[in-house]
Amino acid sequence: MVVHHRVPGRSELKLLISHCPACHAKVHRTKAVLAAMPPLLLILWREQHPKGHEQKQLDFKQAADAPLKVVALF
Repeated sequence: MVVHHRVPGRSELKLLISHCPACHAKVHRTKAVLAAMPPLLLILWREQHPKGHEQKQLDFKQAADAPLKVVALF
């Protein structure tokens, strides 16, 4: 389990919450909210990213003018 500080730098019990490392990473590292996030993670994510973009679905369409990138895997 990982302790998440709801207010960075403040270690008051009422401002701490524990969750698994994967959920902690989602709160801190995810750049856009995914629809599959549980409600509590959404609240914590919004606290960390107040001006963040909330993405409700993934857009896999490529822009018509964007070049297609090919990456070698070996």
